[in-house]
Amino acid sequence: MTTAHPVAAHCDRDGDAWLWDASAAIVGDNVISIVPALVALVLISVFVWVYANSEGIEREWMREIMALEVDLGVVARDELDALAGSRSMLKTYIRSQPSRRTAKRVLEAETELTHQIARDDGAETAAGQRARVAVARARVT
Repeated sequence: MTTAHPVAAHCDRDGDAWLWDASAAIVGDNVISIVPALVALVLISVFVWVYANSEGIEREWMREIMALEVDLGVVARDELDALAGSRSMLKTYIRSQPSRRTAKRVLEAETELTHQIARDDGAETAAGQRARVAVARARVT
């Protein structure tokens, strides 16, 4: 008598090919050992879902916060598009600049300016002015 593969034998008996039905063949007789893997899969799926659904909101907030800075001339429109855009847009912007190092420094300073404006709830503060000066200084170096 030939023995069939455990998964196939299990599937033939019930006629179902569900993962849980085949769990004994996958992990042996101890079905409890598959629970951590299923929990990890669920947690990773939730993390990916939350990230995908919050990324667009964060980009909209970045555009709203920095709109006044674009009007004031502190931040250029294409820099804001790079900051509030996808990773590929950011990389494309950095590659298009004559000095990548300077472009990265300016974008980092603008990101810090955005964070400072958000911390200050949009009010004019000394910290916000220092962040604007840091953006101007980053352009020069």
